[in-house]
Amino acid sequence: MDFSNFVASFGRIDRMNSGNFSSNDLLWKVATECVSSLELVDFIIYTFNQKTGQLSQEAGYGFKSKVENKLINPLTVNIGQGIVGDSAQKMNFQLVKDTSSDGRYILDGQRNESELSVPIVWDGKLLGVLDSEHPSKHYFGDFHIDVFYTIASFLGPRLALSHKTKKIFSDRNKYYCQFIDLMDKKQLYKNEGFSLCQVASALNINPCYLSKIINQASNKKFTDIVNTYRINDVKNAFHSNKHNRYTIMSLAYDAGFSSKSTFNSIFKKETDLTPTQYIHQLV
Repeated sequence: MDFSNFVASFGRIDRMNSGNFSSNDLLWKVATECVSSLELVDFIIYTFNQKTGQLSQEAGYGFKSKVENKLINPLTVNIGQGIVGDSAQKMNFQLVKDTSSDGRYILDGQRNESELSVPIVWDGKLLGVLDSEHPSKHYFGDFHIDVFYTIASFLGPRLALSHKTKKIFSDRNKYYCQFIDLMDKKQLYKNEGFSLCQVASALNINPCYLSKIINQASNKKFTDIVNTYRINDVKNAFHSNKHNRYTIMSLAYDAGFSSKSTFNSIFKKETDLTPTQYIHQLV
């Protein structure tokens, strides 16, 4: 592994960011563009919820992230629970060379033989935990501990800053409600060329301002919301057995998708299944 390139990747992410990434986007960027170079088979970033006292899997690299920017069956653990929870509670790394002899080990999808957990701490506050497992015993060492603390040091101040950012717009904002009304009642998402600019024009506001409202009110991007509506439209058609009378792609085009590849990619991202697999499970 080229450690200098690994460190440089943080700089590239910061230059790309310029305040435009959500905390979730940042975690995925780190997991996929930085950690993927570490030759690990598994890596998970947990975030800590101060109110619930729980740690939730938010982003990762490996067998739990086969779908782009989405974890398979994300796990939530309490402080003190498992190796991850113990690392969070003690605010110190936990290195387990043989998980078979450690009663704290929590099986998450597949059994692994060694595990390393490192807390993300900033200004004395717990923000999350970095965790990795490996199928070989005694895999992790001092090098991995140092690298994980490098990642934690990068994420700490940025996650802390995102926590301090005030949410100005809620889902009760009048423009957001009008946007959702257009989606629910007029089903504008079915128009192939449907865009943020069209909605902003209909609401008589600036597109950038509307984008900010939507992002904060829903914690989603405009395109993600539109795609969810379109996928739900296709899923409803499947449940109504319309696929027996029309092709899958004709239903996708009717929902607003413009290409087969885009539809298949987004459908898999939203459901973890292909359209054909989804239909088969309805039988």
